Amino acid sequence: MSFLFHDVEISVDELEAMKKKLKVKRNAELENYYWQLTGEIENSSELALVAMMSDSITVERRDDALEISIIRKAKPKF
Repeated sequence: MSFLFHDVEISVDELEAMKKKLKVKRNAELENYYWQLTGEIENSSELALVAMMSDSITVERRDDALEISIIRKAKPKF
């Protein structure tokens, strides 16, 4: 899934902070608990939560646009 946002005013520091929050390894075993835990963890954010449930995320700045691509692989069916 990709999102393209136009006319984005974001500083280099803000962009780097966003990328840092999104560099979280997926932990499929805990996904059912993430939403419940967000109310109990300090400094949590919905953006970090999305990252925890994704396999990979890329954030790219293109002139006045910001593109965020999120990949989440399907769970294997047993």
